[in-house]
Amino acid sequence: MVFDKHINFSYANFNDVSFLGSEFQNGEVIFSNAKFNGNACFSRTRLNNSTLNFSDVEFNDSRLIFNSSNSTQEKGNIRLTNIKIEGECEFYFSNMNFSNGDLILSGVSNGETIIRSQNSLFNSIMISDLINKSKIKCSFVNVNVTRLAQFHFDLKCKVNDMSLNNSSFEEVLSIAGDFDCVPNLLNTKTTNHVTLHKLKYNLNREWTKCKKKAVDVEDISKLRRLKEISETNKDHQASLRFNADEMRSKRWHELTAAASILDILFSILSNYGQSIIRPFIALSTLILTMTLYIYTSIAISCNNCVECCESIFNVKANTLLHGLEIAISHAFPFVINSRSVNNKAVAALALPEYFGIISVIYGIFCFTFIFLIGLGVRNRFRI
Repeated sequence: MVFDKHINFSYANFNDVSFLGSEFQNGEVIFSNAKFNGNACFSRTRLNNSTLNFSDVEFNDSRLIFNSSNSTQEKGNIRLTNIKIEGECEFYFSNMNFSNGDLILSGVSNGETIIRSQNSLFNSIMISDLINKSKIKCSFVNVNVTRLAQFHFDLKCKVNDMSLNNSSFEEVLSIAGDFDCVPNLLNTKTTNHVTLHKLKYNLNREWTKCKKKAVDVEDISKLRRLKEISETNKDHQASLRFNADEMRSKRWHELTAAASILDILFSILSNYGQSIIRPFIALSTLILTMTLYIYTSIAISCNNCVECCESIFNVKANTLLHGLEIAISHAFPFVINSRSVNNKAVAALALPEYFGIISVIYGIFCFTFIFLIGLGVRNRFRI
């Protein structure tokens, strides 16, 4: 069946409808404000200088099928803009050759929505402003896009699955939204810039025998691929973020128990080198603790146990100052005059005999926190 020039199906009600093998040419086919209550088949259709306009269409438990459709000679578009989805709906695009055609999709969904494509070629794909109040799954596998590929989901969307596996994007690829999964870009070829700075995702983990493990082991590979793409695009902050979650997903899977425990400490103390304030607070707390330890040990050594609590507040103020000098000089031994300051403070106090080993352990912890602060500064201001 051949449809020539403009055709208007506005406000029509369709149950199961088929345009199998139809050809649309030299005009716009308008389905504005129509209602689809069943399957709509557009398989093996051909678009020549034509647009299928599904603006303001309502889909109720429907399945929109485009299989082996093409638009190769002249421009042809599929526009699903401002659509309304109720119930469980699927938009299926398979084995399509739209080298001169664009796929545009936006709207509001109140039910589970599946957007799926495989083994297809598009000029451009634009999914934007898609608001979903339930679940949504988006899969474009083995798809080639010659121009813009945009997958932008509203922050209210609950995207449970996002896959661009084995696909190729010859120009700009942009992904944005809040995903309840780690997007799958494994084996994806990107020729130009990839925009991921508005990408938010959730690394799903669960507690198993007192261990918080990644639910999906494949998240390790997915995050590693996202990190590689960020590094290629010189997006250092995004690369750090993906690397941190890659390490979290490796925990208790690829890492041994001892390595996992060290990984947890690294995460807590510095967020994998992304935080400056965490190790700074830890270092400041450690210096203050050491100062108070020296102060109380001097007070206790000068009095018996009965008078201990009262004597802590009667020790001279310069004892507290000397304790602070010792704590700081041990924390920063590389600073000029720190050794002489430390020697004078130690000579003025009667420290316990075991203070030497305590100061060594204290120095190791201080060096660790200083290193983490330096790592955070380096990552924060890296050009």
